Amino acid sequence: MKKTLTVAIGLLLFSTNALWCQDTISAVRLGSQGRVINSIIFENPRQNPVPLSIPIEHSASDSVIFGIGNISPLMSSPFIGGFRISQSSLVHNAGRTAELNRAVDTLDLDHNPRISCDSVDMGAFEFNVKPTKFLEFPIDQRVCEGNRVILRARAEGSGAITYVWQRNGVPVHQGTGPAGETFVIDNIAVAQGGTYRVIAFGICCRDTSANFNITVDPRPQVIPTFTDTVIQSGQGVTLGVLASQGTVFWFHEDHETPVPSMQINNVTNTVEYIAVARSGVCPDSAVAVVKIEVADVIRGNTKPGDVVSVLLPAPIRIKGLWVSDTEVISHMKLGLRGFFMPLVYDETSVIEMNGATLFLSEIAEYGLSDGERYVFLETSNGLEFARWAYESIADATTLDEVRQYINAMIGQK
Repeated sequence: MKKTLTVAIGLLLFSTNALWCQDTISAVRLGSQGRVINSIIFENPRQNPVPLSIPIEHSASDSVIFGIGNISPLMSSPFIGGFRISQSSLVHNAGRTAELNRAVDTLDLDHNPRISCDSVDMGAFEFNVKPTKFLEFPIDQRVCEGNRVILRARAEGSGAITYVWQRNGVPVHQGTGPAGETFVIDNIAVAQGGTYRVIAFGICCRDTSANFNITVDPRPQVIPTFTDTVIQSGQGVTLGVLASQGTVFWFHEDHETPVPSMQINNVTNTVEYIAVARSGVCPDSAVAVVKIEVADVIRGNTKPGDVVSVLLPAPIRIKGLWVSDTEVISHMKLGLRGFFMPLVYDETSVIEMNGATLFLSEIAEYGLSDGERYVFLETSNGLEFARWAYESIADATTLDEVRQYINAMIGQK
């Protein structure tokens, strides 16, 4: 079986992308000249399968031959498959495209394009594969420090596709199939911003997405410069805060004022003002101190009946104000029962900014790392907690189930 472009005239043999099988090429008499390239030589005699005067280059043979770039074809069931190569064959993309310089070379015997993904197979048949090509990939986005970022891409092509995600040209994630289509960055840091791209590798070549930028805005923090203040009726008071990023806004009775300090005149009753900081795409950042009466202790130095102060990373339910990662504590209100897993503040619990140091223990006895994972609340709408963080009790509906889980985790009965 030969491809039509193979020419044998007299003592000259020129073979490009051909298939020679069962003694055909060994029948060429000694002394012939020419060249064999991008071809497959199958089931020819193993001893001297082709005249040594004819160079064999970039071809495949099951015989021991000499030349440049020659390999074994690794054909599977060649007679059943009509000598078409299998997907695992080494002849894929192993030929030289420079030799295909005529129009007749552009199609194989199945009339499939001979050159695929800028490469050519050895032999008379080109393995019919679908080029790897992106269908979707991320675009530029701006996120807030500490958020969860989910990047998705999808490519088509033959075989399983492997995705390599890069940041500033350096691989940061790799996976095949669905495991590679999604890249998740938990608790993203400012330093993880940069220029990203994803490369998809299939059986045939690869495709590279356009670059996309991820900008990470620092999450603002509010540092109060005051505590609860008691004044005489009719007097005034000035409240001030520091913000690590962005602009300070004061909330009072559903109104907000963008000033770093709030002057309150002629106070005649107890009033509540809350300061928040806003920066870029980051949501409002604010804190609040609540009093919690201890009913039971699983582990710690407090006792039932104690009333402790806890610094929350957000205020409780204020119209027009939302703080990320505080979904659970935002349900707190007077009289609710729950489990709390706070941090104990000591002399090392500080916030430093602009040369000033705030000792958190001067504001509250305890604090929470975030407003979701360390609180379990029994509300009128059911049990509120970060179910995504506790998969083994994601279906829990009572505090008793939570107690059993916590006891098991810390080894208590």
